[in-house]
Amino acid sequence: MLERRIRPRNLTYIGARIFFNKRQSTVDCLVRNLSDDGAKIVLSDSAFIPSEFEISIANKGESRVANIAWRRESQAGIRFLESARRLQPSLETSVKIRALEAEREMIARRVAQLSEPA
Repeated sequence: MLERRIRPRNLTYIGARIFFNKRQSTVDCLVRNLSDDGAKIVLSDSAFIPSEFEISIANKGESRVANIAWRRESQAGIRFLESARRLQPSLETSVKIRALEAEREMIARRVAQLSEPA
């Protein structure tokens, strides 16, 4: 088989999620190899994905816009159309983080009070 990749890909076994339809539709997939330019993904045989979509690789903490370079049965090669961007925490996670930060500040103030000489 003729190798057409510019950069070699690293073998992986990472779960990912594909988003499309304004992030209203999702499909889970498995990333089998990965480079800065693209990846090979494995989908269920019946999974539909459009030619352009967003792929979120939670294990790597990144999300990218990609398009399909090729597809055969349950496998597809994808090209990344933009640089990786860090995943934003969900609203639920952000609320928990703010609550924990407020609790930490309250504890720090209390420790400071207790540490003051009487």
